[in-house]
Order: sequence, then structure tokens, then C-alpha cells
Amino acid sequence: CVPKEAQALWPSGAPPPESPLHVAESSPPAVAPSPPAVSSLGASTSRRNSTEVPSAAQAQAPHMLHIYVAQSYEDWCASPCQGPTWELAAPKAPPGSPYALLEVAIWRQERRVALYRFDEAWVERARRTYFSVCNGQGWECPQYRYFREGKRLLEAGPWPESADTDKQELSTWLRGAFAQILQTALAQEPEAAHVALTYSGHGSRADGGLFEGVVKRDDAVALLQEITGVDAPSTSGAQDHGQVFAALPSSKRDTLGAGKFAMLNFGGNCEEGRWNMLDAMHPFATWIMASDLKVGGVELTDEERSSDELVAREHLADAAILKAVAEERLEPRAWAERLVNARAELWDTIWRKPIERQDLQQSISAFDNSLFPQFRDALRAHYGNLSPAKRAEFQQKVEYFECDVLMASQLLDNLTSSGNHSGATSLLARAARRVPEPIADSLQGLFEEFRALYADTRPLVPWKTDAHGLGFNYFGWHGPPCDLMIPLGPDAPEPEGGWSATKSQW
Repeated sequence: CVPKEAQALWPSGAPPPESPLHVAESSPPAVAPSPPAVSSLGASTSRRNSTEVPSAAQAQAPHMLHIYVAQSYEDWCASPCQGPTWELAAPKAPPGSPYALLEVAIWRQERRVALYRFDEAWVERARRTYFSVCNGQGWECPQYRYFREGKRLLEAGPWPESADTDKQELSTWLRGAFAQILQTALAQEPEAAHVALTYSGHGSRADGGLFEGVVKRDDAVALLQEITGVDAPSTSGAQDHGQVFAALPSSKRDTLGAGKFAMLNFGGNCEEGRWNMLDAMHPFATWIMASDLKVGGVELTDEERSSDELVAREHLADAAILKAVAEERLEPRAWAERLVNARAELWDTIWRKPIERQDLQQSISAFDNSLFPQFRDALRAHYGNLSPAKRAEFQQKVEYFECDVLMASQLLDNLTSSGNHSGATSLLARAARRVPEPIADSLQGLFEEFRALYADTRPLVPWKTDAHGLGFNYFGWHGPPCDLMIPLGPDAPEPEGGWSATKSQW
């Protein structure tokens, strides 16, 4: 389409009505500098140092450094990508803001990874690419690529063509590339009080791999161990070495060993709220956001596709919430609270009608990772105290409850009690689609402390599953048998009759 000169691409940048985020209309964007020549995409990395001199306001250390990662594919933007896509989604930081945003693109169609630092003036011009960059010739043009790559700080690639079909080769290559990318990102803001990482994209196997599993679990753990300096525990061991290492002073963030992330935000990725993901990732962040269900999937009618819906969704998006909490200089638990509340508001307002129409089950959880080892060890102890017959009953009922960890916790409370509680409590809870108040010092209580914040769409629609924010991984195709090997540990005694499965069946 041919837009009017005043029209621009989403996101709108407009504040929602009566929103505390309301700001005056920004001044016209400055004229961008002449586009630099795009470097050849060699096998090594290339860096571009900013020549801008920060003002006194800019010199203040940000409260949050947010590293936002996205992937781009050939069917999304054909190579060479010459038009605006993912880079418009996250709101940018103004000069001197307590919020610093760095963005990483995994360019699958160009076999490279690049780190960018965009600003508000840049994104305003990018939204008006048709006239401001492409001179009225279209939404895509070679000039736009130069315009975007002018904000590139570091590039790694291309990866070998063979890695496109060899998943382990690509994972290993990306592990090395991201070590350089993340180190460079941290060095941009070495005095930032907190660091958050968001992946914007799909979920995968929820086994601890990163970025839709393109960086496999072992490589992801090694990468984060290198970046944070936190010694990850063994996959199945009970000891949690990650608790021994305190985060290094922020002034050390220009080196490897930068301390834990304040937050790993996987809340926009489908079905990442699984045990094996948390088992791998919990040592490296104070908080993890995730959902154990599909995320989104809302089908809007033509009437529901309005500018009000677009603006509201824009301001309830995770990136917008993280920018707002950074500007208020809130601490990480408050970030998690705001993210959960924003998701609930989205469901209850602009998405309420389609959620009710589609009976959509949605959830969001915030996990306090400091409590994961305690909960894991208690889970193993409870299971270890069961007789072989009760272990078999536990396995059978956990599969009936679709591998839900909260239901498994309540079941273990019942099975290890003196007989005052029966499995019928769990069945009644399932029928009512709710969970009773936990018994004091119970495994269920520990779980609810660990899964510190939670919201779902149960108040809006009837649910058909027992999901409560965290599930054991599946050995079956999107369903039981449940993977109990990692949760229960390598020394867990088998149930009577043996395990339903000991490895993935797909």
C-alpha cells in the first residue's frame, strides 16, 4: 500500500488513554547520518564503536539493561532483509533513561547474528521508512539495510552452510557467537544495576535450550555459565552450586563472569514452563518468567481489530512493561508482578471476548529461582519415602494430571501423610478446576512459594486441563508419559512395575 506521509508502521508509539506512560509527542527525528557501508559477513566478528559523546544525563548508570533477542527467517524477510520487521516491536530508550535496550537478531536467512542499539529518533524514522528512508519507492529498499546496520554494534557470521542442516553444529557455533554478543552487550552498560534477557519468539522442547532450542541445552548452560560466572549444578545432582556464587559488582560486567541475570523472560514463548528448562536455567537468573501453555492464539474479529486494541496490546507487551519498571527504578520482584498483572489485564480487557469465544487456556508464572533447590530436594525426599506400590500410584496419577507439578506436589503430600488425606482431594480439586489451600509446611506450599506469582484465564473460561504454571516435561508427543528422570534424580527408586518411559518417544 502507499501510505500518507503522516502514516507509520506499528507499533504506534501512542500512549493509552489515561495511562501513566503518557508522554508528550516526541520532537521530529533528527536526520540520520549517511549510511555506512555494510561490512562483508566474514566468519569472524566485526565491531562498530559509537562516536556519540554522552551527556551528563546519559552518563548516569541505567537501572536495567534489557537484552532483547529475536530470530528472523527467509519467509519473514527475504535475504538480504531490506525492510523493517522485528526491530520495531520493542519501545526504545530515550537519552539518559534508567532503561537501556540492546537488541540481538539471529538472521537465519543470512546466517549471522548481530547486536544493535536503536534509539527513539531512529525508530520514528524506521516506522516511516516508505518516505523517510526509501524516498517513496516502497517499504523495502537497499537504503533501509544501511540505515538499520548503521546501529549495529557487533556482528558474527556467517556460520557454515552445513550448520543449516546440522543442529549440533549450529548450536555450537551460536554458543561461541553469543558469548561475544553478550559480553559486548554487558560492556555497553557495565554499571547497570540489573540485567534482563527476553526472547521474543516461539517455544521449543522446554529442556533448557535457548532461542527455540537453536542453542541446545548443554551449549546454553555452558554459555550462561561463562557469561555469568555461576557454576551450574549437574543436571541430576542434588547439590546446587549456583547458590554459592554471588553476583559480581556491576563494574565487572565488561568481562566474563558478570553475575546472575535479574530475569530471564520466556513468558512470550509457548510451553516453556517445564521442569527441565528451570532445572537448567535457574542458577543463572533470580527470576524466570514462563508459561506452561500455548501463548496467544487469539483470533480477533474485524470489529475487535481496532486501533484501541493495537495501542492497548502495545502498552501491555512485556518489553513496554520492562521499560516502565526500569524508568520507575523498581526491583526485580516488582518487574515480575507487573508482567503478570499486565498479562492478566490483557486477558480481562481487549482479549476477553475472543478468549471466551475460543475457550482459550492461558497462563503466566514468575519463578523465584532461589527456592528451586529447596523445592526440588523436598520433592525427591517425598517420593523417596513412598512404598513401591505408592510410587506406582504416584506415576499413574501424575500422568492422569497431565504431568502438572502442583498436582504432583499435592499428591505426594497426600501419599506421604499419615492417612488423614486421600487422593480424592486431588480428584475433587481437578473437578472444581482449583487447588485447595496448602497444608502448612507441605510440598504444595513450597511449590507455591517457588512459583511466586501466577495468573491464568480460569476466571474467564472452563478449563480442560490440570495445568497450574509448571509441568514435568513430556516423553510423549505433547503429553504423557511424564519425564520424571531429572525431577526425581538419578537415584530415584523405580515404581512397582517400572517407569512408563525413560526417554523421549518422539
